Amino acid sequence: MTSHYSLKRYAFFATLDDVFIKKIQMLGETKELATDEWLFKQEESANDIYLITEGKIALTIMYRDHIIDRMNPYMRGEIIGWSALVKPHIYTMGAISEGPSKVIGFNGKKMLALMDENKDQGYVLLQNLTEIIGGRLINRNIQLMSIRT
Repeated sequence: MTSHYSLKRYAFFATLDDVFIKKIQMLGETKELATDEWLFKQEESANDIYLITEGKIALTIMYRDHIIDRMNPYMRGEIIGWSALVKPHIYTMGAISEGPSKVIGFNGKKMLALMDENKDQGYVLLQNLTEIIGGRLINRNIQLMSIRT
């Protein structure tokens, strides 16, 4: 569990009110990762969404148990594993640590239930999430276009 004030420092949570942040805080569990430790793998059931608090986590694309693409790592303050909040709740990429790292995991089902109970704040959280997803799609398209040229 982490302080709701520390969660407010991160962009994903910054626009949420303190009461809702306290409820989210109760869902959080800190996890430490060693270098090259998988947080989750592509096509696994997406149970948790994660906030990176220390270190670097790279997203990967796998084919037949081999990494075929390893993207620039995400660092402190970034959210990964958004598939836990979006059907069909399957991770579309893997996530592997690039050094000792810490994350706070939030159970997706519990977070969705909390969002449903607090619709106004749940809507704000979904807006924050879609901003992240949209930005990553744009960045991925730029990466793909640079490969073709």
